[in-house]
Amino acid sequence: MNISFPSVFQQQLSKALTEAEVSHRVDDSSGSIGRRYARTDEVAIPFGICVDFDSLKEPHTATLRDRDTTLQVFSVWPLAHIISFPNTNCNSHF
Repeated sequence: MNISFPSVFQQQLSKALTEAEVSHRVDDSSGSIGRRYARTDEVAIPFGICVDFDSLKEPHTATLRDRDTTLQVFSVWPLAHIISFPNTNCNSHF
């Protein structure tokens, strides 16, 4: 098990979002995921992508969250699917 995977995954995801011209912010602050979701909701960020230690498990996943519905779905890595999510769902919901 590679303990640094979440940060590596986060870096790859951030780089790919930048290359896809998807505006994003990495929140690596301390605190519960609920508090992080609340902070992003307050500033009207429409979608959240959460990478955590569950992402270590095979198959690698990330949690995708819609601000308006608060629905969460788990996306299995490939990075391309995760990257396409915000653009594909900007005008629709899960």
